[in-house]
Amino acid sequence: AILCYANLVNGIVATPYAIMIDEEMKKIVIAVRGTRSLEDLVVDVQFVPESLEKVGRVCGFQGGDYYSHKGFLARSKWMYNDIKKCKILKTLYSEQSPFKGYDLALCGHSLGAGCASILSLMLRPSFPLVQCFAYEPPGCIFDDELAGKSADFITSFVRHDDLVPRLSYHNFETLRDEFSMHLQGSKYPKLSFIFI
Repeated sequence: AILCYANLVNGIVATPYAIMIDEEMKKIVIAVRGTRSLEDLVVDVQFVPESLEKVGRVCGFQGGDYYSHKGFLARSKWMYNDIKKCKILKTLYSEQSPFKGYDLALCGHSLGAGCASILSLMLRPSFPLVQCFAYEPPGCIFDDELAGKSADFITSFVRHDDLVPRLSYHNFETLRDEFSMHLQGSKYPKLSFIFI
């Protein structure tokens, strides 16, 4: 693979990613790094649903009735803007480029899978054949309806016993409520639950 671009900035909104050319598979690949830092963990827990209406207007898709993970969306918008600013895809798909006929693929693991999934949705109006390969993506990237509609261009790989792909806003609320109910009904000191 040929490395064309890499942005290694890591923050609450900025996320490390790279754009490469795979000449053997004839693909341009955007790879997004997963959770590795404290800033990444802060993004992971921002799983409140956020509307895709504004993003849809900017990127050219109908996003008004759909929602995604707030933290992943912020990072995906940052990558989208960074890609536009550096003009790397515009250059790679220009008429003069020997790679103009290559397909676009995105991939990531965990947090990177969530961001790659949202970014593929954002890029799809410009690249209708885009494919995303999401390894161990959290279960709260899109609302149920959008997750179903994106199945034709996003492929998720999940191990049978991994907890992360089963995480969702609803599951966290249920866990909180059940923990609170058991805590309130317990005859044991409440601190004993925290300091086991």
